Amino acid sequence: MALELGRTPTQSEVFARTHTRKEDREWVDKRSSDVNGAYEEELKRLQDERQAAIDAGDPVPPLQSTRPRCGHE
Repeated sequence: MALELGRTPTQSEVFARTHTRKEDREWVDKRSSDVNGAYEEELKRLQDERQAAIDAGDPVPPLQSTRPRCGHE
């Protein structure tokens, strides 16, 4: 995948590649779709938090979750 993209793929790209069908790019099951949606929402929340911290004057705030992990990792 890295050769195809010309860079290291993101976790989201790898997950999508391994959990969607080649022929129609549909998720292989509802759980895969749900996990992807939750990941994208959490990533967006963290990016928004980081931007708010930067806007408030924190030059390099961490990009990390303060929420407990769901236990599937």
